[in-house]
Amino acid sequence: MQMPERMSDAVSAALAAMADPGDRWSGAERLAIAATARAAFADRHRAPWMREAPPEGVVLTPEVAAIVRTLAADLHLVDRDWAKEAIAVVGEVAYVELVALVSSLAIVDAFGEATGDEAPGLPAAPMPGDPVDDELPYDVGDIGAYVPMRTPWPDANVGRALTLAPSGNGVYRALAMAMYHDGEFYDLAWNRTLSRPQTEVLATAVSAAHECFY
Repeated sequence: MQMPERMSDAVSAALAAMADPGDRWSGAERLAIAATARAAFADRHRAPWMREAPPEGVVLTPEVAAIVRTLAADLHLVDRDWAKEAIAVVGEVAYVELVALVSSLAIVDAFGEATGDEAPGLPAAPMPGDPVDDELPYDVGDIGAYVPMRTPWPDANVGRALTLAPSGNGVYRALAMAMYHDGEFYDLAWNRTLSRPQTEVLATAVSAAHECFY
């Protein structure tokens, strides 16, 4: 299936960004996160004890790799207590960046599964440089979620879920926007192959199948 250009461009940009230094993870670590997530996502329908061994050559600690695999393949296990334990291992910003990278790759790979096309490969080598490693964004606060988020926020809560990690959020948002509404979120009657109501019904069915509590 031929992707629309806006979507193929977004996929290419998202995969290329996996090799860039991020908010807390280096380019090499981000590629390792992506490779681990991709392998786990592909194996997610098998029982945990029947899954393939983690990919060779990754530079992640066993604890971080386990977090990535759970986010990619066993999302139903993620609750506040699990997130609290994962955050204790990597820190809040690094955890949010992990979620952003794993979620972005899941978008790409799930689309490939649905269309029967092989998902594009990851970059061959990381980009040099260090993670940003800045202080927290100045405008984040506790809104009762698992992690701090931008506040105040004029839009839907789902749009600020990953705002604690700006570079990770940028990768996810650009990809999700191209795949979903392409900047036309407030247009309730867009002219596409699927109407807006059809799109929302499909999104709701997918969310329910994946036990999305949002």
